Amino acid sequence: MRRRVVGVCLGTSPLVEGVSDGLETRWPSPRQRHRSGAEDASCVHDVAGVRRDPDQPLSRRLCRSYRTLAGADGAAITVHYESANRVTLCATNEVADQLEDLQEVLGEGPGHTASTSGQIERCEVPGDAPSRWPLFVEAAREIVESALVVAVPMHSDTSVLGVITLYQSPQSRTPLSLARHDLQFLADVVGTALVNDQDAAAPDLAGGPWASRARIHQATGMVVAQMKVSPEDALAVLRAHAFGQQSTLSDIASAVVERRITFSGR
Repeated sequence: MRRRVVGVCLGTSPLVEGVSDGLETRWPSPRQRHRSGAEDASCVHDVAGVRRDPDQPLSRRLCRSYRTLAGADGAAITVHYESANRVTLCATNEVADQLEDLQEVLGEGPGHTASTSGQIERCEVPGDAPSRWPLFVEAAREIVESALVVAVPMHSDTSVLGVITLYQSPQSRTPLSLARHDLQFLADVVGTALVNDQDAAAPDLAGGPWASRARIHQATGMVVAQMKVSPEDALAVLRAHAFGQQSTLSDIASAVVERRITFSGR
């Protein structure tokens, strides 16, 4: 028998109910969503059941729960999307991870646009109409034959903290189970939880994906020294090399740090 976990958002407003993968969820209707950040954080804990598996990083539990509630095939959470400290905190599967890394390598994609516009962005791979992200769409077909990619910005106060990227393949035969406003509302709640949950922030941010970003910074500095270029150009060189080698930016950075790849004399 399936175990049902009931989560109730704070507040006295009428509730909208839904069931997803044995997890019964209830949250206020869109007109009633005016709560404090602390209430939002409590809401996502209760709705998504993230208090389970306390040994898992908070970002991983949030990402997994968001994917389940959205009914997507995969999800990834990336913070500081447009800055040099951009890092993907977690991905629910390899496809989601590769799609997110591809956007970093190319410097384009729905995630980048969602981060700057603050709006949900949708991208069909391959897509019938000309895409705003032609390089991403073409390269993404090497990862997944066809899919709908949805990028949802996480708002913290008036700024965008990061982006949750979902993908859904046609083989799923079911659309995303949440409406656009629900996707946005829960993404903002996830962002609030990541900012305000101090106990969980330390293990999430101290190592793991942040260690990968540190390697990228180190590799960028080495390319600056080798090629006598600016840090921005050095990072562009690393991205171009990753794209040309069909590799990840992190793997190329590791190869540079370990001196398996050098750019001297170029």
